[in-house]
Amino acid sequence: MAGANIDFPVLAEAVQRCCKTVEECGECDKLHCLVGFAMTVAKYGAEKGVARVDGGERLLPRNDYRAFYEDEVVAAIAATLHQCKNCRDNHEQDCGVSLIRLALERALLGENLEYHGSVLTYLLDLERRHARFGRLVKEAFERQRAGASAGKVG
Repeated sequence: MAGANIDFPVLAEAVQRCCKTVEECGECDKLHCLVGFAMTVAKYGAEKGVARVDGGERLLPRNDYRAFYEDEVVAAIAATLHQCKNCRDNHEQDCGVSLIRLALERALLGENLEYHGSVLTYLLDLERRHARFGRLVKEAFERQRAGASAGKVG
């Protein structure tokens, strides 16, 4: 699957806002940081023009327990949902959009939800499992959609 019309630079910008910076975190270790991992995937997708990162899910940091900027992570998850192609049965966990969402989801929730290749199903599952975050992601998703249709970027 080539770049599949995924706007990885938009995702990279959204993910970058989640970064706590070296001043707050200390040394930057992108291999063990959920936001660093998401940023690496977004940059890889943008530079290589590919949507899939073979074996990417295995590289997802599992022991990053930092508290990230909640509002920014919520907005970045919503941005990933706007880039999702609603693949349904053809959904792949190694899709760059999915990998970014997985990292951000773990940063926000401390766990990953099963993704069924549908934005609507995801939003419903998220709200069912984590009511507050589900509501916040849905609201951010709708604000971003309204901003995009009004010609606003970001």
